[in-house]
Amino acid sequence: GEAIGGDKEIITNLELLYPLSKKMGVIMSAFFDAGNAWKEGEMFFSQPNRRATAPQLGLYKSVGVGIRWFSPMGPLRIEFGHGLDEVYDSSKNKVEFNMGQTF
Repeated sequence: GEAIGGDKEIITNLELLYPLSKKMGVIMSAFFDAGNAWKEGEMFFSQPNRRATAPQLGLYKSVGVGIRWFSPMGPLRIEFGHGLDEVYDSSKNKVEFNMGQTF
């Protein structure tokens, strides 16, 4: 029942994109994400006081791969991500599906 979040955050993303078929608009991606949110009174990059094992530099990290298709209906994405840090109530693997533009 305890809310998790903060009043400040840092998020970073590194993506490598490789066109599988330029004619069909299919792209493969590999990514690295890192980020966290800190509560009032916590400093950026501090180890958050939570039940999870504190990540290095206070940033949770993940890696993954995906496929993007610029279909006639709009962009479609399916991605698989793997968390590199222990989080107390979350699995390490996640699959996401997205339709439409992101911003």
